[in-house]
Amino acid sequence: MACLIIVQAIYDGFRTGVEEKLLAQTAHIKIDVEKPTAVSGKLVEEAFARIEGVDSVAPVSFHSSVVVKDGKSGYGLLRVDYGERNPGSEVSIGSELGKNLGVGVGETIRVMVEGADGEAKEGQLKVTEIVKTGLFEYDSQLIRIDSDVFGKTFEIPNPVPTSYVVGLENPLDVISTAGEIRKIAGPGYTVVDWRNANRPLFEALRLERRIAFVVFAVMIFLASLGVAATLALLVNERRMDVAILRACGAAGSSLKLMFLFEGILIGLAGIVFGVILGYLLCFLGNSLGLVNLPGEIYSISQIELEPGFSSTLLIAGGALIVILPSIFFPISKLTKYNPAELFRAG
Repeated sequence: MACLIIVQAIYDGFRTGVEEKLLAQTAHIKIDVEKPTAVSGKLVEEAFARIEGVDSVAPVSFHSSVVVKDGKSGYGLLRVDYGERNPGSEVSIGSELGKNLGVGVGETIRVMVEGADGEAKEGQLKVTEIVKTGLFEYDSQLIRIDSDVFGKTFEIPNPVPTSYVVGLENPLDVISTAGEIRKIAGPGYTVVDWRNANRPLFEALRLERRIAFVVFAVMIFLASLGVAATLALLVNERRMDVAILRACGAAGSSLKLMFLFEGILIGLAGIVFGVILGYLLCFLGNSLGLVNLPGEIYSISQIELEPGFSSTLLIAGGALIVILPSIFFPISKLTKYNPAELFRAG
């Protein structure tokens, strides 16, 4: 019980943590333009902003880059923002990227990107901000700069956005809103919502949860055999009492109900203890920060366990359903006892 509750709490906590960070740091919907121009881009941006449920539309462009600092190099995903940004954040890099390169605020990095003509362009950027999103993929790669800084640094006159990042009023309505955007955009535009973009991550998580549930379901089945063994020993120990009661005229059904009630109490005691233990371990895990994950694999490095009430009820109900059949087997032997033979043997 406790193990299943912890597995469910880890899954719910991981899913919630990843979704919150993804929705806070990434586009709810990303639209890539096949042939971007400054004039058409402005019209398209205004058209997308009028769609119901759309909260914001920001023009951006993404460029693969190589970042160099004091002999150390790394891969960077250069995001160019064409909207207004807060002063002091003209050039920001992810915390992990800065850590790997040994870069701090105020220091200069050398960045190389591919120009429109296919030739490599190189420029010096002064880091004004280091950002930590909590998502390893972004913290280890992302570089954000203003379009003005981008154009001046890499000598690209009048750069135009190649993508649009769309923010929604309700991110959970992303499927319907993405469908509306596809209808308006037509050919030449690729629309990707945050769920499809991160589908492999969530599918892998579901697979891990299913495997863990199968393993711990087998453990519950083995525990139910323990309940059956305990009840069988109890019936065997009280066979003389059963013989006396049968000789006094007690009905076999009444005796079965008595032992059935006792078996259910044993099962319920185990379930209640497992629930309490599971919630206690979740509380301790959250208080002490015990659940740490490798960020380069799971995107986030720490999760908060979230044992849900509805999932706990389902787990407890499933455990009780598994335990009940194991109770009936030893009880079925009660009616097979012959009082005369038991008195003769005793």
